[in-house]
Parts: sequence; C-alpha cells; structure tokens
Amino acid sequence: MKVAGSQQRAATSGCLSGETRRRRFGAVSLLIVGVLIEAYLIGVLPANAQPQIAPNPADVRASSAYLLMIDHSGSMRTQDQPRGDKPNALTRWQAAKERAKEFLGSTPLKSDIWLAIFSDQPVNIMKPTFETEQDRQALLRLIAEHPEPQQAGTWLYSTLAKMLDLAQRLSEERDGRYISVLIFSDGKDETSPPPWTKAKLEELFHQAVAKNDNLWMFFAPIGDKGTTSRDVVESAHTKDIQQHKHPLSIERAPAAVALKNAATTPEQSFTLELTTTDDVWSRLEGQTVRFDVQPDAGQKIAVTSTASAPLRKGAIPIQLQITNASQLRGDQEYSGKLRIHYPSLEGSQISGADFVQLSFQAGARPEIHRRIPPDNQRFVTSQAIQFKVITLQGADVTWDFGDGQTGTGSDLLHAYNTPGKRAIKVSVVADPRIGATEQQFDIEIMDLGVSINPIQELVVEGLTRRFTCTGRGALQRYEWLIDGNLFDGRPPHDTAEGQSEITYTFQTPGTHEVRVVGYAEGAKPESKIRVDVLPRPVVTVARGSTCPFGKPAEFSLTAPDGLERVTWVFGDGEQDNGNDRNAVHAYSQTGAFEASAILAWKGGQQLRSRPVTINIVADRPQPHCCPQLRFT
Repeated sequence: MKVAGSQQRAATSGCLSGETRRRRFGAVSLLIVGVLIEAYLIGVLPANAQPQIAPNPADVRASSAYLLMIDHSGSMRTQDQPRGDKPNALTRWQAAKERAKEFLGSTPLKSDIWLAIFSDQPVNIMKPTFETEQDRQALLRLIAEHPEPQQAGTWLYSTLAKMLDLAQRLSEERDGRYISVLIFSDGKDETSPPPWTKAKLEELFHQAVAKNDNLWMFFAPIGDKGTTSRDVVESAHTKDIQQHKHPLSIERAPAAVALKNAATTPEQSFTLELTTTDDVWSRLEGQTVRFDVQPDAGQKIAVTSTASAPLRKGAIPIQLQITNASQLRGDQEYSGKLRIHYPSLEGSQISGADFVQLSFQAGARPEIHRRIPPDNQRFVTSQAIQFKVITLQGADVTWDFGDGQTGTGSDLLHAYNTPGKRAIKVSVVADPRIGATEQQFDIEIMDLGVSINPIQELVVEGLTRRFTCTGRGALQRYEWLIDGNLFDGRPPHDTAEGQSEITYTFQTPGTHEVRVVGYAEGAKPESKIRVDVLPRPVVTVARGSTCPFGKPAEFSLTAPDGLERVTWVFGDGEQDNGNDRNAVHAYSQTGAFEASAILAWKGGQQLRSRPVTINIVADRPQPHCCPQLRFT
C-alpha cells in the first residue's frame, strides 16, 4: 500500500503546476491524516472506520519536523548597510541568528527539531531536545552563544543535500508528515569542486517532494544578495520564510463510531475528544470549533449535529438528530461524516483529521469491522499488546486471552509473561436475544528483550564513554541510535552472544538519548536511557593576557568531580603535576608562551585545553593576568 501510494503521488506531482501546488498548500497539511483514513474507509470498509481511544496528552507530539540550517561561513561576517530605522546594522551572521531564534520562539513544543550550523567543514546535524520551555531556552542560548564565523567557505548545497536526505528518511517513518527545511543564509555556495550543482539539488528536492507533498523549503534571505526564495532551489515548494505557518497538531478520537439503527433511533449521541499539547492549547484559547454532518455518496440519510463548541481540553458531547428517520429502512446500514471545522489562525494552521466517520447499523447482530492484532502477529514477553475491535457503539465486548485471563471492553492492553502460541477469542453482544458475534485468532509470544546497562562514570563533553547492552533471545543484530540518529561511528562490537557495545563522544552538553534496537525475525525489542552530559571544564588564570616578568600567574580550575589527575603545562618546558585545581607559576624569561592543562578522569580518559598565549614582558608591568582556557 505505501509503495503504491508513493508511486501514485510521484506521478501526480509531476503533472501539477506551481500555482496548483500553492493552492493545495493550506489544505494538504490540514487534511492529510483525514485523507489517508478516508481512502482506507472508501476502498476497504465503505461505511465503517477505525475508532480509537483518545491518546494520553503526554504522548501527543506536534506533527511537524523542522530542519534548520544556519550559515556560519566567512561571507556571513559582512555588515550590510543599515535599512529603514535601524541605525546599527548587524552582521549577516548576527541577523541569521536573530531570525532563527525568532522562528524557534514561536515553534510548538514537542516538535522534532534538527539543527545544522555549517561552513566548509563536514556538518554535524544535531537533534536538540524540544520538550519543555526550558529546552527551548537552552536551544536559543546555544545559537546565541555560537562564536562569530571565521574566514571560511560555504558548503551550502552539500549541507542542504544532507538535510533533504534526512527529510526523506523522516517522510518514510511517517507517511505524509509535514516537514519544513529552513535555510538562514545569504545564498552563496563556494564549494570547490562542487559535489552538488543547483540543477542536481533541484532534482533531489523534486524527487523528495514527489514522495511527500508535505515537504517544504523555506528560505530566509540574509543580506543584500539573497533576496528571493529562488536563490537556493527553484520549486513550487520553495517559499520565503514569511509564508511559513506553524502546523498545530490536534488528534481526535474516535476516528469513527458505529451507531444504532438509524430508522428506529433518530436521536443518538457520542463523545468526541480533541487532544494536543499544553503549548498548542494555550494558542487556541478562546477559539471555537464547528460541526456538521455530510452523508456519504448515495446515502439518503439526513442528520443534524451539535453546531459548535469551545475548542478546549476534555470531552465534547455530540448530539445527532436523524431528521428523516421515518423514511429509512430498518434493515439497511447508513453512513456519513461528522465534519470538524477548525478556526483560522494567524501565523499557524491546525493540522489534523477533520472528520469522524459515522456508521448507523442495520437491525442485526453487531459486526466486527476490524480487529487488532491481526492473525499470527508476533510479540515479545512483557510487551503491552493492544487488543481492539471496531464494532457497534455500546456493544459488550469480552476477550479470552488464551492464558487463563479474560477482559471486557473494545480496547484493552494485555501482556504475557511466558513465550508460546496463544489462541484468542473475542465476542461482541449488543442484544442477547440476537446472539453474539465471535472471532478466533492466534498470536505468538517470543522471549526477546534488550536493555542498556547503566553507565557508572561521569559523562563530560569531549570525553569518550562506552555503552553496553544485554540482549535476551534469538536477536540477530543490534542497532544503536544517539539522539535519534543512527550511530555512524565504528560498527557496534558484539562482545559475546547477547551483548553489544559502542564508544561515543558527546560534543554538546545537556540531556541526550541513547537507544538500542535488537533485531529478530518478526520483532524489534528496544531499550533507551537518558544521559546527562556535563559541560567542558574551564580554566582561568590571573587578569590580563600580558603579564610582567617576575610576577607569578595564578591558575584555577572549575570542573566536575571525579578527576584523578591535573597536569599544568606552562609552555616554557615546565609542568606542575601536583594534581591540584590551583597552580602558581613564575616564568623565568620574557616571551610568548602557550599554556594549557591536561585533565584525567577515572578510567583513563583525558582532556587537554586549547593552548592560550601568555606574553611575558619586561616593560609593561601589570598586577595580574588572566587569559581564559577552554577545553576542546
């Protein structure tokens, strides 16, 4: 189904004009989930759909992925002429940082953020945490405190090609996902020889858009040169960043309901629940959502519904009135859609399915329209398995899980502690006089699992640490991911059957995620841990970078606990191995010296500071000196 859908979109995209794509822009991101469900309903189950229990708000995420690129090349040092009422012009780099920070300041929390600050070096695409307001502020500080660019070229096209490759991978993980690639740059590319030409890049972008019509590129032109969105890629899906609207993800449940006989029960009701993050709810305060019912094609049913309701947390009662019930047949099933009309917002657009499928049952025993899980599905021990049926609303559903346990309800979770095959039976009863509808099916429980072993040492920016995991069962291989990125260092070393390990060096402080996935036939158990990475230690000396001859320099160190050794290297052939966080050194001659410090942690890992030049002079006495040494 997914391959066919991608091919169909590719064929369709090739025939659309740029104007047609622009007209579709607003509707596509809003309706994509609904279109996919509707296609399923029409093509497979004409009058019935897939109800779902409202998700836990803590699990709801924004539907968007934002791939930010900030140009850090030499050309961004240019200071353009002041414009309008701005007497103090910023450099292009400062302007790019401010625009990126402004954009992130309005981005919904729980969005997937990817960041590349690039020049002419191999780019490191970061995935910072964006769960809370504190995470947002930490990311803004990371951008604000990034140093001024040096005299370096621009690998704009190469970096953009990597971002598009990432965008395609994200599209494959979730079909139809809204993805924005945002470029803050003056539009120059100085790669020589160029691995990517503009024509090759445009071809790559068109291929990516053909697979996901919700992939968009937004260009924030910085400076006098990059004045249009066409400076990077020529495409109907390339726009100026001012045209960007943040999609606000809303999930609705149920996706469909099976209601009672329309001819005999003209007044019916059900409960609709809209779920999103607290951040999005705060943006929707005071807004109203409207409803109406549209019969499916060929259906001669007329239904009115609750007209509107406040757009807020909690359940929304929906009342339905079948106005022509006396004209309907009691032995026929009818269907339609409760359409959800979200409000228009400035700077944002609501992204989510905009209808609930309605199915009015015929006067017979209830049908099981869909069941989860399907036959012969494989699971692992202790896994919470969802057991769910789509059937008549209000019907009694009972389960026999095949392990001596039973349950009631249309949507349950159940776990098995031992491996083996299980024979499951589900029964649905609406009216005991009519009888029950039953289905039986088998599932297999496998004894598989994987867990990351706790790390005992401190994790510090720049220090290499080893991560190990232990697997259980017939796992064929392991895959490690750091902050959601596939580990691309030395291949994982399988130390023994059921074990794997990697070594990794975190280059940024903060909270990171380490995850491992075990692969077996029919199952992929996984485990993850959060790792708090401490910032690099800072060494300070006395005030001033020029020191008088004969005056000692006083060094001090601020670093996490766990140091086993501190070695001070003063650049004149002298060292201090006293293992003290403070050191004093008097230089015996004038000149320029490179001073540094070497720190050793438990386990033998070492960090050395970047050398700092100290000028010892005889004719410019100063009371103190204090160059600052930072670790790389």
